[in-house]
Amino acid sequence: MGGDFLNVDLEFHQLVADGAQQPALKIMSDSLKNYQIESRERTNTLPNMRTKASLYHQLIATAIATKDADEAKKLMEMHIISMIDPLNKLENK
Repeated sequence: MGGDFLNVDLEFHQLVADGAQQPALKIMSDSLKNYQIESRERTNTLPNMRTKASLYHQLIATAIATKDADEAKKLMEMHIISMIDPLNKLENK
C-alpha cells in the first residue's frame, strides 16, 4: 500500500540521512528500513497523513536548501512526532 508515495517518502528520508553526513544516522536509518516501510504503510491509511508528510518534506527541504540546519532539525523532529503520535493512538484503541 502507498506505492509511489511510499518509495518517494523513503527516498526523501534516506537523502536527508545521507546529506547529514552523520555515519551513525546512516547506520540507524539503514537498520530501520523494514520498520520504516511498515510504519509508512500504516500511517498512509490515516486521513491526511500523506498531505501532512508532503508539506513537512517541503519545509524540511527548504530549510536544508537555505542551510538552516537548526530549522531542518526542528522540522524533522516535528514531522516524526506528527507521524508517530497518530500511530500510537491507533494502537492504543
